[in-house]
Amino acid sequence: MPPPAPAPLHQGVTFEANLGFGLVHVTDSGSSVSLDTNMALAGVNLGIGGWISPRTALTFRVSDVDVRIDNAQNGTVVAAFLGPSIQYWTDSNIWFGAGAGLATLVAITNCSGNCSNNGFGLDLRLGYTFPSTALSTFNVSLEMTPGFYGGANGSSGGTATGVAILVGYQHL
Repeated sequence: MPPPAPAPLHQGVTFEANLGFGLVHVTDSGSSVSLDTNMALAGVNLGIGGWISPRTALTFRVSDVDVRIDNAQNGTVVAAFLGPSIQYWTDSNIWFGAGAGLATLVAITNCSGNCSNNGFGLDLRLGYTFPSTALSTFNVSLEMTPGFYGGANGSSGGTATGVAILVGYQHL
């Protein structure tokens, strides 16, 4: 009688939460304005979904970088991504992820008038999970979230790209 088949790498529900630091690069194509932020807080980045194969998870992901702008208005801007994302594990420690969905750029404080802009966004990730025999793991990852925005009144719009280095927890 042959030995039993090995258990799958992952199955069931997965949940991920990450925190870290990053920066944002914002451009306004209509006025050729460009802004590079200093180090910023990457908010609580979350993903929840399920395993569609032993190495691939499909999740809904929320990712953001919160930027404090020190200028005359001293405000906070949030560059965020919301949407479906695929996470693929090349082995038991290294994985990458990609998603496409809604990008939003929101002024949180000291804003008058239109304080947000929505567009098309991508979520690109590369991570390393520390060896573990349990279903709960800790990881480090690099995440990039470019957002592409249309301009007001027919202008050409712009981009906001967040880049973050994160530490996180994932239930496998």
